[in-house]
Amino acid sequence: MAGLGLLQAGLRGHNRRLVRAGLRAVSVQTRRLHDPTGLQEFRTWAVAEAYSLARSRLGHWPSARRATRGWARWLRHARIWWLGMRGYENKELVEAVATLDLLRTGLHSKVKGAALGNGRRRAWTLVLRLINRRIPALVRRRGFLLSDPGPNPPAYHALSYAMYTRAVRLLGPRASRRAHSTLRKLGWTTAQMTTPSGDVAYWGRSQGMIWTLSAAAYGLAATAREPGVSTAARRRNRAVADRLLRRLGTYGSGPRGEWIVPAIRQDPSARAALDQYAHAPEYTGLALVYLNWTIPLLPRRSTAGEIPADRPLRAVLGQSRGRFAVIRQGDLWYAVRELSAGGFRYDFGPIAAERRDAGNWHDILPLRPPSPGSTGPVLRLGARRAHAVGTSMRVTRDGRVLIRGGFRLRRGWVRRKVRFVVEATSCGPQLLVSARAGDRYNFTAFFRQGTRRRGTNYRAVGDQGVSFSEPLSSVRFSRSRPSPSDAHLTRARFTLRASRSGFVAFSMC
Repeated sequence: MAGLGLLQAGLRGHNRRLVRAGLRAVSVQTRRLHDPTGLQEFRTWAVAEAYSLARSRLGHWPSARRATRGWARWLRHARIWWLGMRGYENKELVEAVATLDLLRTGLHSKVKGAALGNGRRRAWTLVLRLINRRIPALVRRRGFLLSDPGPNPPAYHALSYAMYTRAVRLLGPRASRRAHSTLRKLGWTTAQMTTPSGDVAYWGRSQGMIWTLSAAAYGLAATAREPGVSTAARRRNRAVADRLLRRLGTYGSGPRGEWIVPAIRQDPSARAALDQYAHAPEYTGLALVYLNWTIPLLPRRSTAGEIPADRPLRAVLGQSRGRFAVIRQGDLWYAVRELSAGGFRYDFGPIAAERRDAGNWHDILPLRPPSPGSTGPVLRLGARRAHAVGTSMRVTRDGRVLIRGGFRLRRGWVRRKVRFVVEATSCGPQLLVSARAGDRYNFTAFFRQGTRRRGTNYRAVGDQGVSFSEPLSSVRFSRSRPSPSDAHLTRARFTLRASRSGFVAFSMC
């Protein structure tokens, strides 16, 4: 993937050094014929696209001709796997693009079961079915997250959107009208979920990854060029792409390449902030490939402009366990999840928040660390701990998020008909839970480094603070695992008791 990105960038910028590095990188990776499931589709896509690029642009280079002969031997063994599976996962779209890139190489294979051999017709049929029928049948409405089913993390919506866009463009006239309509719906969803500072991966797996920004920007830039897109939607998509790329520019580079999350820039030892599968070379390469696709699609003049989060906003996005609301109210933007899908990254309630100060937006809440737990409210029932669960969610005209639900243990409900409200305050989002007199609740907050301050019903660290409507009965501070946004975090655990029936409030600032 890094080799493909270098090859693209070298050819675009007429940089022979980058081109040679790209050729070597791809050649090294094609010395191994087989990969574990979950890697082969990315490698097939990168090698196939690099092959077509080198053949069309570098035919006069003897070193490129030698390299592509080796790549061709490797590509003739490529097989498909994910396209034949039931259900949807992001790797299906990666494999669809890989298949289309394989078929446009013009190569043929005698290897049994190879996608370029006797599996050719089946692969083509499965790609057409996925792009023209299966995904349009999934994305029936605006607001749908095209991500891995279940928790539907937004990072993999960005990946899926980029790969679906690429597949539609590679299919050309073979892409159906429904496929083009699906692109417009995915573009609307992506624009709505983007934060004022230009983030699209603020909860769930692969939070804060650099490639999510260029992936979403590519999808939006390509969708802006779709036939039938209104002038307003075209401007919106390009403005959001511009905002995403501006954020990408803040990540910066280190001695070993691009910082793939901000925490690694702060402290390279903050590896625990990342998912186990995340590594810098391939993720830098992935970000670079999407960026190389994006640049030719954007006009040379500035595309900066207003995005949905720049004005009052109320939208409910996603589905299943990934359903969440995005709100812009005054100088505050925040996102609220309806359900907890396991761990802090998939938590219930306010999951991300940004505040505008002196015209600039900054994060109120750090990204969550990839650890088990919940920020609350957690209802304490003796030795048991019941977690908040929403069953329905809506947003009122004044920007409040109303959630109906209750508290559950693994074995089932322990309390139903509980009301939760998330609303904006002058400082940050506030979560309210309808409580009974005597209820005991646990809450958790994550703080960046700073001086600690305390009071009867609040705690603050540096410029962050939390406050409660009831006095705190216990407070514990401990060192937290790093998150993708912050290499050094402090975890604070709070316990309080409701003195009377009514709403208990937890405010974040």
